[in-house]
This record gives sequence, structure tokens and C-alpha cells, in this order.
Amino acid sequence: MKQFTIASIGLYCMLILSSYSDRKFEVDWHHPLYMANQDYWRARIPVTVENLSAQALSGHPVGMKVGQATGELPLSGTDASAIRVVDEMGAELLCRITAPDGMLVTKGAIPGSSTFVLPVTIAVQASETYFIYFDNPSAWAVADVLESHHRVSNGGFEAGDDQNPLGWRLDWPSGEKSVQWSRDQPHGGAYCIQIRNRKEQAGVVYGAKQRDVHIRGGARY
Repeated sequence: MKQFTIASIGLYCMLILSSYSDRKFEVDWHHPLYMANQDYWRARIPVTVENLSAQALSGHPVGMKVGQATGELPLSGTDASAIRVVDEMGAELLCRITAPDGMLVTKGAIPGSSTFVLPVTIAVQASETYFIYFDNPSAWAVADVLESHHRVSNGGFEAGDDQNPLGWRLDWPSGEKSVQWSRDQPHGGAYCIQIRNRKEQAGVVYGAKQRDVHIRGGARY
């Protein structure tokens, strides 16, 4: 089967994307899948992930770019409601699709240049194949998404709504301290986080926090 390398992830993973137009992959198609709405999936992409490290990976989030260029997942314009991820044993996994502006994509057309994240569990110096199913016009959207992501998102605080930066949780104002998403003297770009404290409080940590960023044990950050 035609295969090509998508990318190397750090020093410990390599991804191989198989041609989704070839349906002769040795693993049978999985059926039924969750929330199929009495319909079936018409296409899938086998993705083989190789663990090149000396440490087993368990639920490790691996990100891939969505697009039409060589080495990208050809899912641009695909309905996100019908996306399903399955391992070789048939277990369905949650995934996470993030648009270029940082917004989660759970339904509707997947924008080009989005990031597709799936969790992998692979023994040392081994590989596993995962299947991304798509194209079921009757499928309902899955209620949950993969919470863990592979890196800090919106690190410059530029994306957000009228009150909060996307992906960040600001501590509530309390007593002498306040944390705000602000346009006041940003180091770069248009926004920053502004922390005000009228009274020194030793040992009290507060500010902007981001949850569910995956940390690999033993790695240096």
C-alpha cells in the first residue's frame, strides 16, 4: 500500500499516512461505529505511528496538520460530525480538531490548516495503526472531545471572545489581586495578561492557567 511520512514528532514518534483511496488495507473495516444513525462510513485514513523512543507511550496526544499538501491529512471540508478514530482492535478513541484560530471544531466543515490530535498507546520501539473514519452524512456528532492536547494553545493570548483569551482560565479577582485579559502594553501582538496586586502575598500563585496540556514523564521542557 502506498505510504508516506507525515512528520516526525519530537524525537520519539514518526507518523505514516496510508493512502485512504486504497481499501485493501489488511485490517477489516470496523462496523458499527458510534452514533452511525443507521448509516455507514465510506472512507478512512490508516495512520501508523511509530514510537522511536526508549519509553512506552500511553494516551500520548499526537498532532497532524489538515490540508491537501503532501504529508497532510486530506480532511479539509470534511464534516467533523462524522469523524471517528479507531485502533486496530476496534476500540473507538476520542480525538481533537482545532481550527487555525484555536477554536474547537466538533461539527461542520473542517477548515484547512486545522490540527487533528489523536491519543496513541505504543510500546517501546514499536508501531500501531489507527484509522480515521469520515464521510457518513447521517452520523451524529460525538458529545465528547479529547481534552488532552500536545502543546500550549493560544500562547500569545491573541484569540478569544469579548472577555477571555481562548483556552485560558483566569483566576477570579479576590481581595488585593486581579487578573485581566488586556490590551494595555502587550509585549507583542495586541493582547496580554495583566496581573495587579496591591499587597504582596507570599506563596500565593495566581494568574492565567491552561488545563489538559499533556506532559511526558521524564522529558525536559
